[in-house]
Amino acid sequence: MENFTFHNPTRLHFGRGQIAALDRDLPADARWLEPAERAALTEAVESERAAAITRPRAGLGELLLDVRLLFFCWVYFAIQLTIYAVTFWLPEIIRGMGGLSDLQVGLFNSIPWLISIAGMYLFAVAAAHLLGLTERQQRAPLCLLERRLLRRSALHVGQRRRRRSRSMNRPHKRSCRR
Repeated sequence: MENFTFHNPTRLHFGRGQIAALDRDLPADARWLEPAERAALTEAVESERAAAITRPRAGLGELLLDVRLLFFCWVYFAIQLTIYAVTFWLPEIIRGMGGLSDLQVGLFNSIPWLISIAGMYLFAVAAAHLLGLTERQQRAPLCLLERRLLRRSALHVGQRRRRRSRSMNRPHKRSCRR
């Protein structure tokens, strides 16, 4: 995959080694910010960089005993535990209710996933409403990304067809066994 940057109100970097590109995206260059916001963010970034240079590096023991890190590890563990419970154990629990066919177990097992799909959609609608985004602003990044992905897949299919047609035009070596 080639590296590329998707430009919308915020920039999205795709590809290998793009973490370094994040350092080049400074708040001072953000045209969509008000000048006062831009200045405040630039000042905050510079003060954090200065503090990071003067602050001594934490050791491994300090990091492992940090309360924030332990909390996030616990949250990640809880999320993974619920995903595994729904993915692996829920079908067995449903089957244990008795008298259900495999199709019925599968249908009952899909209910939490359908609820999560509805929840993601409703959360996105609520976030767009809170941010005051118009319908066009909501759809524009998705349309651009879809266009880019379709173009990439069309290029990929075209390359495969060209390779296949080239291999068909080559004379085939026939083995002579007698």
